[in-house]
Amino acid sequence: MSNAIQDTQLELEAARERAALEAGLLAGSAASSAAAAVAAAKGGRGGDAAVELSSAGAARDAARHRAKWLKEELQAVQAQQRQPRAVDHGPLRALQREVQHLRSELSHLEEGKSDPDPGHQKEMEEAKSQLAEQASELASRRVLP
Repeated sequence: MSNAIQDTQLELEAARERAALEAGLLAGSAASSAAAAVAAAKGGRGGDAAVELSSAGAARDAARHRAKWLKEELQAVQAQQRQPRAVDHGPLRALQREVQHLRSELSHLEEGKSDPDPGHQKEMEEAKSQLAEQASELASRRVLP
């Protein structure tokens, strides 16, 4: 919550600076145009007006650069605020439970504490009989030289 408040405060500060810079740009460009017009009207002090005009141009360029930087900072803050989508952990948790169950069953079998599950015992007997049938079938196919 404090991060959201801090981010909002940064956005507000960036918006204020941007508004101040834009106001400064408008005032600076109007003042430099007026100064150039006055200097041209006087005719005698064109050099001073050119210096003022170039410094106003430099200030305007600096303000534009600052505004661009503030915009990039604002975009970076907004990108950080985006929350990642929630991930469904249901299948992962189910798999973890199954692995834990199998590990505990394996450890019990290794320790010899309990006999295998009767369902597993039946499956093992069926697999043995199928394997024996396949072995006999392969042996009958084999041709002796």
